[in-house]
Amino acid sequence: MKGNYPERIVCLTEETTETLYLLGEEDRIVGISGFTVRPPRARKEKP
Repeated sequence: MKGNYPERIVCLTEETTETLYLLGEEDRIVGISGFTVRPPRARKEKP
């Protein structure tokens, strides 16, 4: 069922980024908003 879920995610809000990191799905994130500061490691890992 891998095809039923997005494999690549662009987070336009900080809350979405933080939630995906808490769920352990940070590998799916391919882009984040320039305003994202939480979680702190997101800015380093997903510039």
